Amino acid sequence: MRWTVLILCVIVAVAVASQNLSIQIDNQLTLVDRAGTRTPVGPIPGRTFAPRISPDGSEVVFDTQDDGALWIAKLSNVAAKRKLSTGGSNRGPIWSADGKRILYITDDQNEEALYWRAADGTGTPEQLAKPVRAPESLSPMGKELSFITLMPVGDYDVFTYSFSTKQKTPFIVVPGSPQHSSHFSPDGKWIAYVSAQTGRLEVWVRPFPSGTPAVQVTTSGGEHPQWSPDQKELFFDSGNRVYAVAITTERVFTAATPVALPVSGFIQGPLRRQYDLMPDGKHFLMIFPMTK
Repeated sequence: MRWTVLILCVIVAVAVASQNLSIQIDNQLTLVDRAGTRTPVGPIPGRTFAPRISPDGSEVVFDTQDDGALWIAKLSNVAAKRKLSTGGSNRGPIWSADGKRILYITDDQNEEALYWRAADGTGTPEQLAKPVRAPESLSPMGKELSFITLMPVGDYDVFTYSFSTKQKTPFIVVPGSPQHSSHFSPDGKWIAYVSAQTGRLEVWVRPFPSGTPAVQVTTSGGEHPQWSPDQKELFFDSGNRVYAVAITTERVFTAATPVALPVSGFIQGPLRRQYDLMPDGKHFLMIFPMTK
């Protein structure tokens, strides 16, 4: 009887240890060029969410979903990440245009609010607006921010926030359809985003600030658009693969047929983009499962 109990205890201990190990397994932060060549940067916690590269390409900010903490790390030494203490549960961080501040969401009396604070951790956080579901993109000079709000039944809409007037303005509101993943063009005159107004998520582009007309870029599904730094291409993902679309933005917006790039296998969940484009426009910063 004693041996039976001992064996059962060992089995339970091994199961618990295995479960804890699976929780603690890291993923790999990786640079990937458009030919699909991967260059590992360093291990990151398995629950890392939506890394965003700094404007100068030297640092990355992300949150970890287990503890609601914000982290900043140099790409040259990801293991030496530092916690950006903000208090409460924080998520969705992005850099300010000058790289000196971090914008993020935190819970404020059970309502999600947009804050920013110095990236070096000095000073105190400043509330900018609420309710805000997540910050998404800044205009080139950092004068406007695009963000999403959340209505019932997953109905996301895109708003913009002016740092000069401290006002938020609806930009894309389509009742009954989620709109999200907004991204300012390098010249600040366009916003790419995704919408399910046709019945599935597709990539669209609208001029800023007028918002009309809307131009549909994809017809076979697409998510998480990003502009190339030279504004000659849009990148997006679909079915866990990255695509590139040649575009022109002189007077009107036009887009060619999307071309699949040999970039796949990265970690990407629903809604928020889980990777970022490096400032050189030649590499993606992505998360891949850690290989044994």
